[in-house]
Amino acid sequence: MRGTKRAVDSVFPIKAELDYLRLELSRPNLKELQSKFTGKRCFIIGNGPSLNLSDIEKLKGEYTFASNKIYLLFEKTAWRPYFYSVEDHLVLSQNFEQIESVEAKYKIFPNYPIEVANSFPGSIYFKLKYEDFYPNAPEFSNNLMTHLHWGSSIVYTQMQLAAAMGFEKIYLIGVDYSYKVPSRKDGKILTSEGEVNHFHKDYRKPGEKWYQPNLHYHEKSFTKAYEFAQKNGFEILNATRGGKLEIFPRVDFNNLF
Repeated sequence: MRGTKRAVDSVFPIKAELDYLRLELSRPNLKELQSKFTGKRCFIIGNGPSLNLSDIEKLKGEYTFASNKIYLLFEKTAWRPYFYSVEDHLVLSQNFEQIESVEAKYKIFPNYPIEVANSFPGSIYFKLKYEDFYPNAPEFSNNLMTHLHWGSSIVYTQMQLAAAMGFEKIYLIGVDYSYKVPSRKDGKILTSEGEVNHFHKDYRKPGEKWYQPNLHYHEKSFTKAYEFAQKNGFEILNATRGGKLEIFPRVDFNNLF
């Protein structure tokens, strides 16, 4: 891993200064992206087992949001995401070098989870508010210049990014909305026993740590996104093949091309 991984507490003054600097340096880019794609469509790509390479090939030339270990597909396709994000602490810390090398038009990260002294060169940072203890949480924001809201899922964050950028139709693929949880766990942190939840056999290797997904909170987040979209003149549609996500209207992925 490049750079030195240190706990937040040990570098807090440095981290606080870097947090501020990253946000200030990102403000011109955030202002440029706000409403930049008004009226266009985009695809948010989940990492579920339903995602397949033939679907990815159809997305060449489309505006796409991808996340986490989507780079495991790169050796098989010339497609690259237009937007790429990670917000999970464990994914960041365990795969820093691979994330740093991802090719994307825009690499855009929430500011709070970067727990290393160095950040990703050329990336854009926005403020992500963590507020799950509030009674109405999660909220939904379409304003990059202020903040977005944590919703226990990178897909929820990317819905807000897409809404802020003005996309009129937001299609989900590979968002299967179901997980098989291993038996080994320490509180909310699980220890992988082999990959069963994602599109690639090496997505999470045995022994790798990951946070237990909170599908109840995901349901709250996605419901809030659906309601916000209805009230604000854009659509979020589920083009995932199968899966268990029924909050958003379903569409046939093949009919979109």
